[in-house]
Amino acid sequence: MTTNINGPQNGDSEAAEFPDTFAEGRIGIVGVGAMGRPVVERLKARGFDVAAYVRRDEVKSELEDMGVIVEPDVRALARGRDFVISYVYSDEQTRQVAIDDGLVESMDPDAILIIHTTGSPRTMRDIGARAAVHGVRVVDAGGAWAPAYTALGEMSLMVGGDPDDIARCMPLLETYAYPVHYMGPLGSGMCMKLLNNAVLGAHLQLVSDVARLGRELGLDSYRLLRGLTYCTGGSTAMHLVGTAVTEERFWEYGGRFLYKDLTVVDELAEQLELDLGLIGSLNRSLLERLEKQHGHPR
Repeated sequence: MTTNINGPQNGDSEAAEFPDTFAEGRIGIVGVGAMGRPVVERLKARGFDVAAYVRRDEVKSELEDMGVIVEPDVRALARGRDFVISYVYSDEQTRQVAIDDGLVESMDPDAILIIHTTGSPRTMRDIGARAAVHGVRVVDAGGAWAPAYTALGEMSLMVGGDPDDIARCMPLLETYAYPVHYMGPLGSGMCMKLLNNAVLGAHLQLVSDVARLGRELGLDSYRLLRGLTYCTGGSTAMHLVGTAVTEERFWEYGGRFLYKDLTVVDELAEQLELDLGLIGSLNRSLLERLEKQHGHPR
C-alpha cells in the first residue's frame, strides 16, 4: 500500500508516492461485538489485512462484505497473523480462548497477542507464561470509553508488557486509540483499568445522589448534570450519565459492563488481600444492586 504525503514536487504532474509503513501487518481479532466492531472498521479503513473469528452468521456476512477474512475457529485465525486482538466479553472467556481453545499455541513465534478485555492481571500473566512456551508475545491493553469513541479513534488505552512489544503494536493501536498509556510489565495495564473502573463506580453513585438532590430542589436532572460537567464539581461520570439523557438509559446499556469489571476488582482484591478502602465501601452497594439486575457475569 502507498500513500501520497507531499503532493506534486518540482512541477511534476503526479505526486510522489511513499510506502505506507503504518498499515503493515496481518491482524486477527476474536470478539467482534459492540466493543470490537469499531476496532475492525478502523483497521480496515486504515488498510490493514484483517481476519476475524465470529459465531453469528449475520455478523460473518457483514464482515465479509467489508473485506474481512472470516476464519472457522481461533486456531485458524491465529496462523500467519502478526497480531491477534482478543476483545471477548469476560475474563473467563479471555482465558478460555487464549489457552483452552488453543489460540496462543497456534500463533506464529514472535507474533503478539493484544488483550483488550478487562480482566485480572493474573489472567494476563498466566496467558503470558503459556504464550512464552510457544515464542508468542502478550500485551494487555485495557480500554476506556464507549464504542463511539473507538469509532472516532479515541479509545483511551492502558497497556502493560515489554516496551519493545508495545512499540511494535503502536501503528495498529494508534488507529483506534488515543492516548495510549504505558504502565509497566504485563498485567500493569489491567491494574490501571480496574482502578479506573472502581473509581468510576464510586463517581457514578455520587452522580445519582446529585441528581436526587437536584430533583428535591426542583432542578431538571439532565440540565443539572450537563451543566455540572463543565464546572469544578464535574466528572467524567457526570458526562456519561448526562449524555445518556437519563440515568435509566445509562444503566440499561452500561450497567452489565460495569458490574462485570467491578466483580473482577473485588475478586482481585480478595486474592491479593487488598483493602479497597472508601472505594470498596462505596461500590459494595452498587455491586449488590447490579447483581439483582444482571445476575453474575459470565
